[in-house]
Amino acid sequence: RIVKTERFQVIRFFEIVAMDMEDEIKALFKKLKEIKVDRKCDAYIGMQDIIKKWTVFCPLVGELKDPAMRPRHWSQLMELCGKNVTVSPAILLRDMWNLELHKFSEAVEDTADQAKQESKMEITLKKLSNEWAVVDFQFEPHKGNEEVQIMKIADDKVEMLEEHQVQIQNMFASRFLSTFETEVLYWQKSLANVSEVSTLLAEVQRSWAFLENLFIHSDEVKKELPEDSDKFVGIDMDVKEILKNGFEVISAKEFCNQPNIFQKLEKAQSQLTMCEKALNEFMDGKRRAFPRFYFMSSADLLDVLSNGNSPAKVVPQFPKFFIAIDNYTLEFPDGENARPVATGMNACVGKEFVPFPEPLPLLGKVEVYLDQCIEWFRKALRHFSKKDLSRYFEEGCLEDGDLRGQFIAKSQAAQCALLVQLITWVMLVETGFDEVAAGKEKGVYDAWQKQCKLLLCLIALTMTDLDKPTRQKIMCAITLDAHNRDVQQRLDRDKVTSKDSFQWQSMLKCYWLEEVDDASMQICDAKMPYGYEYLGNGPRLVVTPLTDRIYVTATQALHLCMGCAPAGPAGTGKTESTKDLANAVAKACYVINAAPEMDYLTLGNIYKGLSASGSWGCFDEFNRLVPEVLSVCTVQFKSVCDAIRAKLKRFLLQGDEINLDPAVGCFITMNPGYLGRS
Repeated sequence: RIVKTERFQVIRFFEIVAMDMEDEIKALFKKLKEIKVDRKCDAYIGMQDIIKKWTVFCPLVGELKDPAMRPRHWSQLMELCGKNVTVSPAILLRDMWNLELHKFSEAVEDTADQAKQESKMEITLKKLSNEWAVVDFQFEPHKGNEEVQIMKIADDKVEMLEEHQVQIQNMFASRFLSTFETEVLYWQKSLANVSEVSTLLAEVQRSWAFLENLFIHSDEVKKELPEDSDKFVGIDMDVKEILKNGFEVISAKEFCNQPNIFQKLEKAQSQLTMCEKALNEFMDGKRRAFPRFYFMSSADLLDVLSNGNSPAKVVPQFPKFFIAIDNYTLEFPDGENARPVATGMNACVGKEFVPFPEPLPLLGKVEVYLDQCIEWFRKALRHFSKKDLSRYFEEGCLEDGDLRGQFIAKSQAAQCALLVQLITWVMLVETGFDEVAAGKEKGVYDAWQKQCKLLLCLIALTMTDLDKPTRQKIMCAITLDAHNRDVQQRLDRDKVTSKDSFQWQSMLKCYWLEEVDDASMQICDAKMPYGYEYLGNGPRLVVTPLTDRIYVTATQALHLCMGCAPAGPAGTGKTESTKDLANAVAKACYVINAAPEMDYLTLGNIYKGLSASGSWGCFDEFNRLVPEVLSVCTVQFKSVCDAIRAKLKRFLLQGDEINLDPAVGCFITMNPGYLGRS
């Protein structure tokens, strides 16, 4: 027997400091090795054997003193050793020594490790129980109605849910799961229910709130979709019942783990999806009736449709489908409750008001009176263009630059003045050609000098006191006059004397054709009618020789019933040049930013809108579309081009029969391989 080990054995097991005891045993072993005796004698071998057993026993004591040890773990140890000891605070170290734990060191360590792992699980499960006991839904009244409360789980609680699900999943990977398997399974199911039900609840609430506005509050939708509106009343009651239940339960865990709650929400969602499908078909019908609706989001379109019977509420939405119209000025001759009449339009590009020659009564369905809105502003612009052209000659603007400046400043619509400016400039240049043909050698030069004088008079006008809208008109006129002057200078320098020469034919020109009493844009062999899309009173691009070349290319592409792809480095003006050509010929040009998120259905809808409305589409950064979408997109665009070539009135696109306006045009720009917006 060794005195030190004997002394240890009478100390209480839970009071002993295992680390200190281990250090003392190691010191004892070291001393034993230093004693100079015969190492084969029984005394030495006996002491060495005891100390070795203690060096194994001491670390085990440290492991077993861990607070994680529970009665079940002690029972496991007793079974392992085949001995039985009652574990209590009074137990001595001798009782532990008598269990001969050193013989089963690995198994003891394993049991101690199990106790620690199970303790961690126990703590985690307790934490889950405490935290989810206080997680409640947040409530806010639906559109101010205290009886209907919208439910949501706070964002930080959603993050906590994900974190807890990961922790539960990790417990399943533990080999010590068995003790808490029932509890862990319960939490796995409970948290999965919270996740699934809260996600579905959010979707149901979003769909319901969106559709409620239409099926309950919109007379237009009720009238157009009576069956679905009746069906929605039942869905509305079901959803409100679920929300009422949530408001009473409050606790997120309790609500999401109610029997059949997921099934109820699933049923509501499937019914809402059917209503939404009916609504989409209804919207597609409206889009086919008024193609510019294709360029609006579903939410905006529904807003317009739900207010269809109140033109005063639809008019503020005009910038969403008209390029430059902010709103129409409305008057109520038959009283506030009757339908109004539109007397003019206000620009959202620059500041300008253009009155209508005759008022437009906004009667009928929304798509009907919006179609008339387009017809009316085109009629108004054609009316003022024709009037301004007559006035230009009557007031002697052709010869007098000052009068010409006053004419542009006083014009009713900026674009009409610019159109007249272009028509009269073409007349001026071609008169010069005629004079040369008649024998006047300096006909082209004289026309150039006259243009220079007209330009100088406009420049002088900018030095006077002008209001902002008038100054904008004059600045645009100067921009275009400067280009016209440069063109004439080149014609004189290159000795061009015939209107058939390419230098003149390649310019974008405008003629007022008496036989049709309308303006016609001509460039090379391409001819197109002036579009009369209202452009507002905004700035115009400076036209350079490169712009002129792009105009030739783009108009030839349209003339040949093809698309156009202006090429060039990033930021060189491909899109802006396309938009400016659209302004020059008065076409609506919609710029669509191609993104990888776009699918073929979205693009198909855009093509339908462009084809039926005769608008131009400029697809920016086209190469960002994914290859699968690009391949379908080419087929869609080919069917548009084929229909134009075949001079069809209607054609099939993506399963729908669409009206075709042959004035449609498509442009794409690409910026491959540059680190700009990636």
